[in-house]
Amino acid sequence: MFKAWDRVVMNSSVLRNEKGTVLGAINPDKLCDAYPIRIDSGNVFGARHGCDGLCEGTHGFYVCAKDLTLITNKPA
Repeated sequence: MFKAWDRVVMNSSVLRNEKGTVLGAINPDKLCDAYPIRIDSGNVFGARHGCDGLCEGTHGFYVCAKDLTLITNKPA
């Protein structure tokens, strides 16, 4: 559904209207087969997470596909 470098808006119980960038494919080991997302606004919820090393600066989070809305696709 989403691919690396797609831009998305996240809306979940933790993240509301936060924009970010998809960093890679679904991680099937995570609850609900979540995508690793670099959050634009940085550490928005207090927990520092680097998406298992994919996200520098620990401004990442795994987000379920159902909680993501596509803004723009990565150019071909």
